[in-house]
Amino acid sequence: MGSGMSESLATACTTVGLAALLSFMAVGGAGAQKVSSDRLIKPLLPQKGDFACYKGTYAGANVDIEDWAKGRSVDSGGLKPDGTPAKVIEFDRTPSVPLHGLTLRLDFDSRKASYDWIFNFTLVADTSTLGVLHARGECPWYDKPYKESDSNYSVEPNTLSLGCGIDCDGGSMLLTRLPSQNAMHLEFSDLGLLMKRGCGGGGRFRVYPAKASEVLRLERVPKEQCKSLKNLK
Repeated sequence: MGSGMSESLATACTTVGLAALLSFMAVGGAGAQKVSSDRLIKPLLPQKGDFACYKGTYAGANVDIEDWAKGRSVDSGGLKPDGTPAKVIEFDRTPSVPLHGLTLRLDFDSRKASYDWIFNFTLVADTSTLGVLHARGECPWYDKPYKESDSNYSVEPNTLSLGCGIDCDGGSMLLTRLPSQNAMHLEFSDLGLLMKRGCGGGGRFRVYPAKASEVLRLERVPKEQCKSLKNLK
């Protein structure tokens, strides 16, 4: 079974990925609740001017993967404003692809927008059938509550989790501190995360959470293990 997206969205930058990221990030705030210090994710993250490295290896982890190089146009069942049939691009999804390991690099970036600062992420996934996939994106950090003056939109400060995403509907993921541990849990969003293989024609793939999988645990390791990821493209 595959998933679909409109033909116009397949080639244009959209806000779907951002919306998913922000909804994911809502989990990361604890509101007015008092949070135990051993659950806070901030101590696991790199400080200004630095980066951090995290790794996990798995024996029973799985992900669902779509091949975005092999989409096909199908009728959506609806109509365009001009009365012609509306189309969507559908991709075949392979369920429960074994995932052997993940490597994550987070780089502190001091640029500001609505957030207080941001982390740039590089994620590398070692899969059984597709080899090594990778993705790059951003993880905005809210150190204090944010509210837009001309709307009801607001974001709670990050406490337990850090939401990360890729612009232009590249999807998102969530990093959550494991209590009392120097480790965190990575969760792919239901919209998946767009990853690629190689730097040339290796293909593009959308990685989704599988129905059955062990927890994707990431432990902080010496940052030298992630030095080579800085220039990964």
